[in-house]
Amino acid sequence: MPRRLLNDLIRNLLGDETGVTLVERPPGVDSLADAATIVQADVVIAAERDAGPGEVSELLERRPHTRALSVADDGRSGVLYELRPHRRVIGVLSADNVRSTIRWAGRRADGFFPEPRPAP
Repeated sequence: MPRRLLNDLIRNLLGDETGVTLVERPPGVDSLADAATIVQADVVIAAERDAGPGEVSELLERRPHTRALSVADDGRSGVLYELRPHRRVIGVLSADNVRSTIRWAGRRADGFFPEPRPAP
């Protein structure tokens, strides 16, 4: 999807949205992370070819509270990337609680939104 078309699509979708300011990538800035830092973006929207895993990883590493919306080249689908810190309290440190927490952490590593699994 050409950048101009993506920009027009976004403006049409969000143009009247209150509390939203649309800012284009500054000229001469190639990195999503650099662009987000310059404009202090909360959400970065980019074409899929411009928002590959390396670009998104750098963005989220440098600006953990920023979200990245990657739009497919056909303009019909997209993926939202965000860091979601999780906290799990281990009440009493016992062997069972530690094992349970390690199993839980392993399931979380399988994806952002893992399907519920039966207990082992």
